[in-house]
Amino acid sequence: MIGLKDHDKQPSALLKKYKTTDIESRGNGEFTVHLAEDVDPLQVAQELAGQPQFAYAEPDFVRHRLRFGPQAFFRRQRAHR
Repeated sequence: MIGLKDHDKQPSALLKKYKTTDIESRGNGEFTVHLAEDVDPLQVAQELAGQPQFAYAEPDFVRHRLRFGPQAFFRRQRAHR
């Protein structure tokens, strides 16, 4: 996630060197930036946060819920056969 100080500006030119795969506007100068898998999001956030055009830059890690636990084995339970 990045925030631009100038809310009317688009970040594409500022992000060219970072292998972006997608940039989504969230409004008010805030953007979600998707990076290629081989790019370190922490390093990119640090570099961008040091540039004067950015109000902030922070990684927004996406987590996916794994299907484990009681629900995954529900049909195997003896009471439900």
